[in-house]
Amino acid sequence: MHKKSPKISSATSDYNQDAFMIITDLNYCGTHEPCLNGGTCENTAPDNYLCTCPEGFSGANCEVVDNPCAPAPCLHGGTCMETGGSFNCDCTAGWTGPTCNVGKCFLE
Repeated sequence: MHKKSPKISSATSDYNQDAFMIITDLNYCGTHEPCLNGGTCENTAPDNYLCTCPEGFSGANCEVVDNPCAPAPCLHGGTCMETGGSFNCDCTAGWTGPTCNVGKCFLE
């Protein structure tokens, strides 16, 4: 029986007796980019990683928004107010919209 030669890549390759290939990803962070919302990914072992989440986010992949006002979504000096896992913006004079992104002069 003829076995194929292993290919060289960013993964390791091992063959068992039935010629099945097992691939282990050594750079999971670079291959999959699992960390969301600006989280930093660290490869901890083959096929394993750890996300370090920025302030306001948590979860294995930084997918949980702890504080919806943390990324400062309100523009033009608007004040962010957390409401039940979401946010509302209290806009300064002359601005409106969900993130204070619409000038009132454009609406007239």
